[in-house]
Amino acid sequence: MKLLLTTDHHVDATTAGVARRPELLEHHARLREICREKKVDAAAFLGDWCDPGHMLGPLYARDAVREFRALAAETRFGKLIAIAGNHDVVEASVGGEPVTTLSHLEALDCVVLAEEPAFHVFPQCPRVGFLLLPYVARAHQVARPGLVAAVVDNVLRVESAGGRVPDRIVVLSHLTVPGARLGSESRELSRGRDVDLPYDELERLRSRIYLVANGHYHARQVVKSEGRPDVLVPGAPLRLTFAEQRDSDDPSRGCVVVEV
Repeated sequence: MKLLLTTDHHVDATTAGVARRPELLEHHARLREICREKKVDAAAFLGDWCDPGHMLGPLYARDAVREFRALAAETRFGKLIAIAGNHDVVEASVGGEPVTTLSHLEALDCVVLAEEPAFHVFPQCPRVGFLLLPYVARAHQVARPGLVAAVVDNVLRVESAGGRVPDRIVVLSHLTVPGARLGSESRELSRGRDVDLPYDELERLRSRIYLVANGHYHARQVVKSEGRPDVLVPGAPLRLTFAEQRDSDDPSRGCVVVEV
């Protein structure tokens, strides 16, 4: 299957007082064209749509519904995976229930929303499974510890019982990756604590892991570390601060099409 990966759109971003939303919506139009040209099966958004509590929040929510629905419609499966990033999370949420700026997408049949760790398989392609690792609010983590381990346990339990487990697993995350090149996502736009990619849990599925893709970092890169799977970072579609001037203006920024 062909999968389009995009991340870190930050539709509420401004640069030197200039709103970047129009450019980001233009980027979505390019994503739709890519889906058509490449005959993409499904798409995935790896987090950071906008900060919660912004006065234009309702406008950005409407943008998300319209843009993700339109993007999903250009895929062969008619589906888009959306995982929460650190800029989407409401850190003040209590009671262990996830609350993000993407929560309203749950009502869309075309969107697979992950506000907490989950495992998803598209019925059109049962040989590929998706381990979804969003950024989770501190209150939710405290109320329900071991969320990632529980999801991995369930996958292994199905396998041990003779059930069908996908041959290839794609990990989609919005977490901290040691060794990644830092940019404004860790400086000007920082919103709190780091949550590292859970390599120990990924090791339990290593024989099946085909790809690990992570949002959060605005520079497109592949993070390599000895004894661990490589991590593909699509990067943000736009340079959002002057600190990112050194990064490429390549039109492929913020979008990668992979074949699994």
